[in-house]
Amino acid sequence: DAPLRFLHFSDTHLPRPASEDYVRELLDGERGRGAAFSIHTGDITEFGGRRGAWPSYLALFHGTDLPHYDALGNHDQTWDGLADRLRERFGAPYYRFDAGGLAFFCLNSASYQDPRPSFGEEQLRWLADELTRLPAEQGLVLFLHHPLESDEFATPYEVRRLYALLAGHDVRGFFVGHGHAARSGRFAAWDWVMGGSTFGRQQGHGTCTIDGRHVHYVYTFRDPEREPRVLLDREAPAHEPFALAFDVDRDGDRLRATLGGSGAVPEFAEVRLSVDFAAEPAARGAFGDALDVDVAGLVPGVHVLAAVAALADGREHHRLHE
Repeated sequence: DAPLRFLHFSDTHLPRPASEDYVRELLDGERGRGAAFSIHTGDITEFGGRRGAWPSYLALFHGTDLPHYDALGNHDQTWDGLADRLRERFGAPYYRFDAGGLAFFCLNSASYQDPRPSFGEEQLRWLADELTRLPAEQGLVLFLHHPLESDEFATPYEVRRLYALLAGHDVRGFFVGHGHAARSGRFAAWDWVMGGSTFGRQQGHGTCTIDGRHVHYVYTFRDPEREPRVLLDREAPAHEPFALAFDVDRDGDRLRATLGGSGAVPEFAEVRLSVDFAAEPAARGAFGDALDVDVAGLVPGVHVLAAVAALADGREHHRLHE
């Protein structure tokens, strides 16, 4: 297949003349250059749909035939939330489209009228259902507003459930916003890139090219004195169709957990278990060990046992048990 090239910009915070001018310049300059589409990773507006921000945003795309896809940010979901506008355009504030042989998932991490990010039961069930419709070897790309490493999430359970849903799937990368920075890193087993902002000191945009398993992402600043910054340029690790699982037995005030899974077992360097996402592991050992966890001090109710199996290169596989 031919390489897939797309544009990524974020955090326009309209109405804002600097952002509007930059997006127009970007789209005008892109004509005939071969991008398949563009994505926006949220905080499209400053105050949701107030002050005519949404029509002003849509007007930026008049006269261009470049397909465009939006994710919502926390600013978009406060005051006059934009979920209904995305529902009109894409069927829901979270959705999927396919391009270049890859399945692209837009996730909505922006809570309704609450600055704390979350995904919610409905969205996660939708994602689980969508994933069952795809072969395990299908390449996935996900984009959303909030970095998954953020400590702003309403609960760690939100992020860990997403990790567990994606286990065993061929994720090529995440694209995020929120931080107004051009930087990259890793969530669990997957690379991520943050798409800067269209105003301020980091004003610019990203261009991503996916060629097979190779992902190349460069951030271009509007300031011509600043050199473009390559944020990601590497081959995605070979797909390991492995999904972590574990058996849990209870004996009085102790749980005994043994990790296993489906598929070829990677060479894990360590396994860690925690209760209710505590920072300090309740048990650690080798993959396949029977690990004991003391639950004597827990108050009655639902609790979560989280398993993390870490590879030597820092990538991680996650699984949850309630």
